[in-house]
Amino acid sequence: MSLRQSLNNAFKGFDVNNLDFSTAWSWPIGVKIVTYLLVFAVLLGGGINFLVLDKNRALESEIAKESSLKQQFETKVLSSSYAGCTA
Repeated sequence: MSLRQSLNNAFKGFDVNNLDFSTAWSWPIGVKIVTYLLVFAVLLGGGINFLVLDKNRALESEIAKESSLKQQFETKVLSSSYAGCTA
């Protein structure tokens, strides 16, 4: 049996116009696989959007603060070292 025949058989007997989620257990295997892949893609995309991108924005914010914090630290170190020399 060729791949083309296998794919045709995987979707045989399924009518898109008669789509009923209450009978999803009886759908052909090809339709189930496509449905599972779509659900997986939506969940993966949502996870990336809400988890990873949010953390990336927070990281960029902290990186932006880094240079000003370094400058403050250098200023404090220099002022404390000058204060120690005059005493």
